[in-house]
Amino acid sequence: MIELERIEDIYNHDHFTLHEVVLNEIGSYVFVKNRHGEYLYANQLTLELFNTDLETLKGKTDHDFFDPELLDDILTSDRTVYETANTVIREEHTKAIPDGKLRIYRAIKKPIICINTKKVIGLIGVSTDITDLVNMREKLAELANTDELTKLCNRRKLWQFFSSAYHQASELNTPLSCIVIDIDHFKKINDAHGHDFGDKVIVELADIIRRNLRSTDCCGRIGGEEFLIVLNNTSAQGAHDIAERLRTNFQNSPLNHVNAPFTISCGVTELTPEDYDFFALYRRADQALYDAKHNGRNKSAIR
Repeated sequence: MIELERIEDIYNHDHFTLHEVVLNEIGSYVFVKNRHGEYLYANQLTLELFNTDLETLKGKTDHDFFDPELLDDILTSDRTVYETANTVIREEHTKAIPDGKLRIYRAIKKPIICINTKKVIGLIGVSTDITDLVNMREKLAELANTDELTKLCNRRKLWQFFSSAYHQASELNTPLSCIVIDIDHFKKINDAHGHDFGDKVIVELADIIRRNLRSTDCCGRIGGEEFLIVLNNTSAQGAHDIAERLRTNFQNSPLNHVNAPFTISCGVTELTPEDYDFFALYRRADQALYDAKHNGRNKSAIR
């Protein structure tokens, strides 16, 4: 917290006595605003972002410099400082109009308090561009949840999704189905054409599944050539129709026609009142998969 008699005294305050060259070299955006959100000061990096100079900046607000559709984060954090008189630290997603790029900033904003009235009369902020860091963080999170070969969910992410879907469907009494898929005679495919081609077959199936699922569904690889699909708001019959479409598309794949015949078998089930956890559905779908294989493969079976 910074205390002043008036906001203009910021220039003479101990917290603001660092030479301006230091503020211009710290690699962050430094600025001061009054209670109305009007800029009183900004360091050189901020002025370059806004494509302006200090004299032109004074009296302007964020509405003059940022995309109006991406102002909420900035205005919300400013308002929190003004209303609570507390320091606010948060990520802000916004786009400076002259820069034109969506960026993510880690903003630290401290209130400036009037000594006499004890009211917030402005704020001083330091924002650091962390766009690359956030993108890397999101990329690492994606990698941690993605099967390297198929780019579908890995087992960890899939079980998390399935568990959440199970609890939601149980609470809301909505349908939930799953499909377990296995590539028939996959060992023979590997033996006849090599493991590289076997990987191509797995990727081909993953791509076919991806093209046929909704954004509300989830699919992942749970074994070498075994896949699990979780379908929200879908009955067993609806899931069976999807399984048959996947089976036909896979059998008709150009990769299939050129190299060797391969097929899939599918096991389908849906949530029942007796299911005490999501794994009960998986086990029953796996049993249905066994039925399909036992009855000749290249089929979809329901339990």
